Amino acid sequence: MAKQLNPPIKIVFLNESSYQLVNANDNSIIEDNIPYNAGSGSTVFPTPGGFDPGYRVSLSGAMTTGDSFSLDYNVNGDSDNRNGLLFSKLFLDGSIDGNNLTLTQAYQDFMFRISVLTNESQINQKAADNFQNQLQSMHDTISGVSLEEEAMNLSRLQEFYLANAQILEAAKLTMDSIFSLFRG
Repeated sequence: MAKQLNPPIKIVFLNESSYQLVNANDNSIIEDNIPYNAGSGSTVFPTPGGFDPGYRVSLSGAMTTGDSFSLDYNVNGDSDNRNGLLFSKLFLDGSIDGNNLTLTQAYQDFMFRISVLTNESQINQKAADNFQNQLQSMHDTISGVSLEEEAMNLSRLQEFYLANAQILEAAKLTMDSIFSLFRG
């Protein structure tokens, strides 16, 4: 037979400052007009009228008329404290994975390994950056390309071009003068 809360309970808000407890099986009211303060929240059980099913539920935050919460046994076993019990056993036994490590020691070992791997990664990244910089320097040295030097060469070639253009203009004028002497 499946475990169950007897009775399963619904918390139904009548307005933002009061709620009622309802038997979810037959919708009968267990207790009515229970005060609620959104600012400080509320512990539902035991109620002001003395109803106490043996477990505790707390509510907090703003509620509105018609908001409801159902309290019933979890049939599938989710959230039944098994993880908490296993964690407690792990803490008390002091052994993780048969390595005779306590939980604290295993956590410290884990954090140490993460720290070592992080430092190794940072060192490898710095080495890769340095290697890339060295390769770039070697490439620049071998190709012999210097932007400043190339700009100076372009400027010098432009001056030569302009000087040659003037020489060609002078030669054209001279040739025109010589041809006009023979013609005329």
